[in-house]
Amino acid sequence: MQIITAHTGCDFDALSSMVAAGKLYPEAKLCFSGVLSREVRDFMRLYGWMVPVVKVSRKDLDKVKRLILVDTRWINRIGIFKDLIGKKGVEIHIYDHHPPHPGDIQGDAGVCREVGATTSILVDLIKKRGIPVTPFEATLLCLGIYEDTGSLSFSSTTSLDLQSAAFLLERGANLELISSFLNRGLSEKQNLLLKSFLENSKIKMINGVEIFIIGVEIEDFVGGISLPLRKFIDLKNPDVTFAIVRSKEKVYLMARSRNPSIN
Repeated sequence: MQIITAHTGCDFDALSSMVAAGKLYPEAKLCFSGVLSREVRDFMRLYGWMVPVVKVSRKDLDKVKRLILVDTRWINRIGIFKDLIGKKGVEIHIYDHHPPHPGDIQGDAGVCREVGATTSILVDLIKKRGIPVTPFEATLLCLGIYEDTGSLSFSSTTSLDLQSAAFLLERGANLELISSFLNRGLSEKQNLLLKSFLENSKIKMINGVEIFIIGVEIEDFVGGISLPLRKFIDLKNPDVTFAIVRSKEKVYLMARSRNPSIN
């Protein structure tokens, strides 16, 4: 058995990377490793019947001979599939766009590049291998790229992201559908978090760069925590933003840069 999975807390880049990997590994099964973001949950309620995801239990892991990881290289972010890492007879293939870390899982194959979205890496391989893509697939894959690159506006966006998005548009990606999922209004809890961001942000000037630092503490976890930050950035238009959110025993750190000279 071959399994394709992404990180727990699956966002659109993770979901679309799984679907793209499925085009490269047609015999593999798509499996979620944990919960889905609110936006992905909404998408799956409408279109889940078109995304062939299956459930895998621990007892099924003994049958797995190849694990394909997308959008992550961290062992603590892949749920029950971490039991397959280092297991004899199991190949690990990794496709990821995050910067390398000493604690990363070491794969037997795959592609890891620092680009805007993992989906862009996989779409590039699909393009080179001449694998056909349906309009629905093109829309979902483009949705993943647009989410992680801020609709191709973040400083982490690369030429590969643009080329992959153009390839998908040529194959029928629906920008109106993409926009409907990326530009949704905030929930009540997300609105309260945005208000906290606005009230608790401080500005520091470092080497002529305007840096916003936000520190807030919340009672209960807020799903889709990156969306209020995106709205904050749209309102304030900072060069760089750090948001530190404490929720009970966990601390979430998000960093965004609109300045191409700042990593």
